[in-house]
Amino acid sequence: MSWYSSKVAVIVTTASAAAIAAEHATHKIPIVMATGGDQVSRGLASSLARPGGNVTGVTSLTADLMGKRVDLLREVAPKTSRLAALWHADNTPSMASVKELEGSAESKGCVSKFSYTGRGGADGCVFGDDARGH
Repeated sequence: MSWYSSKVAVIVTTASAAAIAAEHATHKIPIVMATGGDQVSRGLASSLARPGGNVTGVTSLTADLMGKRVDLLREVAPKTSRLAALWHADNTPSMASVKELEGSAESKGCVSKFSYTGRGGADGCVFGDDARGH
């Protein structure tokens, strides 16, 4: 590969697929994910605290943070008793986050409602509360 022989100091990627391809190509050059999915569930990092290997970066989606997100929501809105989330069913890494969110919401006394959408996407999404609290 020409980039490898030209002594590249670091590889920066913007997607998990690019980071996976770069990791398969080299275990010596540092790889930084500027954005991407959950590196741990994709096998790119051992943990968020200590990624190990030559891949590091930021992530916006990780099951490890779902409990903290529920805690933060409950801190900001302490009367919260119901949570709702919409996830894309074709995004396999997000399913671990959904399961963690469901468990965390339930353990903190929240009723949860999760909807999944497929390739066709959702036509719309409506959030609301009626007078009876349903």
